[in-house]
Amino acid sequence: MGQYFIIVNIDKKEYIDPPDSAKLWEICANNTVRMLAYLMATNDGDGAFIAKHFFSKEEFKEIIENIKRELGSDYEVEIHCADKKECERGYVMPKLKYFGRWAGDRVVVLGDYAEPGFTPNFRPEFPLYDDVDPKNGWRNITDEAVREFNWYIELDELKVGRYYYEISEIEKEINRIFDELRRTCGLDARCRSDLGKLSKELSEVERKYSEEINARAKTIENARAEIAKIKRDYIEALENILKRAKERLVYYEIIHA
Repeated sequence: MGQYFIIVNIDKKEYIDPPDSAKLWEICANNTVRMLAYLMATNDGDGAFIAKHFFSKEEFKEIIENIKRELGSDYEVEIHCADKKECERGYVMPKLKYFGRWAGDRVVVLGDYAEPGFTPNFRPEFPLYDDVDPKNGWRNITDEAVREFNWYIELDELKVGRYYYEISEIEKEINRIFDELRRTCGLDARCRSDLGKLSKELSEVERKYSEEINARAKTIENARAEIAKIKRDYIEALENILKRAKERLVYYEIIHA
């Protein structure tokens, strides 16, 4: 299995559970480490805060929609217009929650084998891996921090856990459609049979994905590229199941109307 790691802020009692992979080599090789610069920065490249510039009303609208979609509707924004009347040029500055949040704090990459008197770099103030848990007052900031960083970085190939989040959203939608189809089926034997076949296929796809990911995690040569391909194939298989489940749902809703 090997040792697994999390990134821990001792001062704020916050941690990141790396979504790309949790083994040290894979954390170093993947995009998660990019996020540390974002979390620990004192300011952005121009010496101020992060802003998105616009040069037309269309760009302005697109930036606002992007912020609300990717960061969440609860994010506040400051709008600065170069021309106060028309506001066709200027910049939008969202009130980011995680940019520079860890600046100046004690941060460690903590392994689950680490323990006092055994691990060379372990210090008395470090928590044990198993103690870093919400029930002990620790806060897992992974999802929110990753979404904010990905909004900032923009480029898909540099985003953290991009496959993780895409997979998560598709799986949620499949579960929702399956639940609706189950309610629609009622006692309809044919409908329940179709749902059973889809559920079985989903289980097989999930099992194959898990086995392939675990097999690649045991090696390091070309692991990143191969794992990315496995995840893309898994997403494609999930999307195929989701499409057919939606088709079945529409069909049986019409039959039972």
